[in-house]
Amino acid sequence: MNLDEQEFAERNFEELLRRGVCLVVEGEYQEAIRYFDKVLEIEPLCSTAYAQRAYSKLRLERYEEALEDVEQAIEIDAEDEQSYITQAGALWERKRYEEAFAAVEHALEIQPDDSRGLSVLAHFCSETGQEERAIEALKRISEQEPDDWQILFRLGNTRLRAGQAEKSLEDYNKGLELEPGEFRLYGQRAEAYAALDRHEEAILDAEKSIRLMSTTGEDGFTPAPWYRKGRSLFALGRYQEALEVFEEIRCRLDAEYFTFYDEAVTLFRLERTDEARRKLQEAADISAKLDFPPESQRWFKYLLESCSEEQLKRLSPREDEAARRCFEIAVSFIEREEYEEALQWLEKVLYHSPLRNSAWLNRFQVCKLSGKFEDALKSVEMAVYLYPENPLTHYHLGGVFMAMERYGEAIAAYSQSIEIDPDDPYLYFVRAVAKKSLEDDNGAIEDVTQCLRLDPDMSDALLLRGDIYAITEHVPEAINDFSKILMNHPENTEALLRRANVYYWEKRYGDAQNDLDKLLELEPASADGWILRGRVTLTCAGHNASVSEQAALYQKAADELDKAVQLEPEDLEAHFYRGYALHHRNNREANERAVRDFTFCIEINPDLLQAYYWRGWCHIQLENEQAVQDFTAILEREPDDTSALYGRGIAYAEVLRCFSKAETDFRNVLKIVPEEAGTLHQLGHVLEYRNRFKEAVSCYEESLRLQPDNIEWYCCTGDIFRKQRKDDEALRYFDAGLEKDAFQSQAYFLRAEVFQKRNQPEKARESFELALRSEAPDMRSSQETDWINCFNRGRAFAALGNHESALQRYEEAFRKSQKKNPVNLFAYWIAKSQQALGQSAEALANFRLAREYYVIHADQEYIDKCDEAVNVLSTPIKS
Repeated sequence: MNLDEQEFAERNFEELLRRGVCLVVEGEYQEAIRYFDKVLEIEPLCSTAYAQRAYSKLRLERYEEALEDVEQAIEIDAEDEQSYITQAGALWERKRYEEAFAAVEHALEIQPDDSRGLSVLAHFCSETGQEERAIEALKRISEQEPDDWQILFRLGNTRLRAGQAEKSLEDYNKGLELEPGEFRLYGQRAEAYAALDRHEEAILDAEKSIRLMSTTGEDGFTPAPWYRKGRSLFALGRYQEALEVFEEIRCRLDAEYFTFYDEAVTLFRLERTDEARRKLQEAADISAKLDFPPESQRWFKYLLESCSEEQLKRLSPREDEAARRCFEIAVSFIEREEYEEALQWLEKVLYHSPLRNSAWLNRFQVCKLSGKFEDALKSVEMAVYLYPENPLTHYHLGGVFMAMERYGEAIAAYSQSIEIDPDDPYLYFVRAVAKKSLEDDNGAIEDVTQCLRLDPDMSDALLLRGDIYAITEHVPEAINDFSKILMNHPENTEALLRRANVYYWEKRYGDAQNDLDKLLELEPASADGWILRGRVTLTCAGHNASVSEQAALYQKAADELDKAVQLEPEDLEAHFYRGYALHHRNNREANERAVRDFTFCIEINPDLLQAYYWRGWCHIQLENEQAVQDFTAILEREPDDTSALYGRGIAYAEVLRCFSKAETDFRNVLKIVPEEAGTLHQLGHVLEYRNRFKEAVSCYEESLRLQPDNIEWYCCTGDIFRKQRKDDEALRYFDAGLEKDAFQSQAYFLRAEVFQKRNQPEKARESFELALRSEAPDMRSSQETDWINCFNRGRAFAALGNHESALQRYEEAFRKSQKKNPVNLFAYWIAKSQQALGQSAEALANFRLAREYYVIHADQEYIDKCDEAVNVLSTPIKS
């Protein structure tokens, strides 16, 4: 009924509103809107008019207008749950799903038992795969409206999709009690029976549904129960009867190309192969002629051209509902990471519905996650074959090529994806990753820059570009990219770690430390953060001149790397750097721990030569002949490695006392690096031990020419002259060393010994006193030689008559040497002080120990001194 303006004017507000609502109930939405327009002219704050007009516009698919009206209705009356339900429907149609859920949930907070709200919620949940939640909503409606067979029908369908076939049967049975002539209930109950493999009962229900059907569907024919009957007959192996049903469907629906497919697979089971192939060809021809989806055409082509007879004989009729149920079960297994079970259900999906793209892609993902890359590749290639215009299929193809390290093919796949969808920034990002893997840094930069044009704040892209800039030494650009991330996301730990790493390589240790402090505050369990922090501390220790500060920094580095090892016990890098830090602590216990760390690294990676190298130096500190084997292991792989040759030379000299072999290694180093001052000096030591003093002096002098500021070498050179009683030459070198460093106590001490031998007691005393006062304020002597300083100070105290202080220094020297040197080295001097203090028994024992030491080292001068002292102390004093 239409009203002219005159009649509108004569109606009052209530009449217009009542009539508009009646028109909505009758489905006359356009006419109803005219009434609500007039109502709102009279009463602009009528929430019911806005709400009803919004509902009418929703039914007319005018979604934006519906949203505007319903928002007005809610603003006027915020407690009307129906307005929120209408709002939810409009939001859903605009694909604003989260907001739609929020709206309907708010309606149910106002009125928890509103059947319309529960129905809408059930629909939303079913569409988003939340079947359990949909079931709960429908159960609540059914409790309120127990005589509504349609609610039972929906509930049964939802349960069937959720894999609850037994419970769905109960719902369909209750529905049939209420409406025994409803063919749809029989049809769906047939589906439930089929899902339970009760195909005989499924066939009976399908036949009942066919008999009860009214003239609905296309040309009065509804094919669903016919398909159910044919597919259940097929499942029972009654192929001839199934074929007759499929032929009946095709006769009634001659444009249904997949019915040809069902006929074909049935003919294959009947071994009527030629007829089956003709049916497949007819299906392909019809799908092309009627412009059906191209993936269908490709599928038929694939079957005709690529499948063997055995594969074709294993095909089954297409079942969309069964495929959906199987797919949902497969997804649930994937979510639980039960991949073998998921794979079995995906096979069933593809058995029922071979064109389901999501099944092919999920099969690809499951195979990839299971490490079955060849199977993954086959699945995604099928998805690409069926859906070549879908960028997602090419993207996943690139992903499996990346996993197989076939980077060129990955780039080609990503390029195809970009050609289809050039506005997706992530596609440029993944192609950049592939190009970086192929070391095409310029190409990767181009792609990631394009990605950032489309999405300027993508953190992953900025991280990638920053990494490439860092690798290609574009340091400011790398820092800029990492800093940009941190401006927007100051708690991004990856950006903090990577910027800290760039700062570290740029020797900006303070900046690196600041970033690492922030990182470890945010993420205390970051093993990578602790490793890098340990490395920064190690580097600072190496650049620090003070021994005391070095010791503290090496200990700090060891503690930091210890945290990394606790977090990642199998991390090779953490073990290696902790071993390096412990070795530089220069004590026995630390070196033993370092050996364990380097041994772990070697077990994990036998080709890590640096681990052999540092373990070799640890073994030297521990006087373990394994040192030679470690350096030899390096030289077997790298015969010209001068560091390993030098280390083995030190091991031969200091651990095994094999001076001839040490000389050979040092000379081999000098063949490769002729002017290596440290090696020349060590060669001088070896030659001195072999009493080849002239050659030793030549080595010492050459090493000083190359490194004229090495104070200790002046002492070594002077000392060899002192041993040859060339006192003037010796004093010249000691004085030269003291000119460069007035705190060199070793030079004072050696000079004092020369003055003693020359019977110049005043000068000797002066030198001993200077030796005692000359310990450098910053303790610049290394920990390794610290025991020598204590020993020298002890001898200085003894020379000055302070034997108690001398004994204290000798004992301290022994502790600091960590038994690197046998006790016999100190025994003679300890015995001399003990003799001076009247400790005859202790002195006698130590002179005897000292004599053993000097016999081993063939030092006749001190053997004679020990014998003389033993005779004196062994002879009873006559009264």
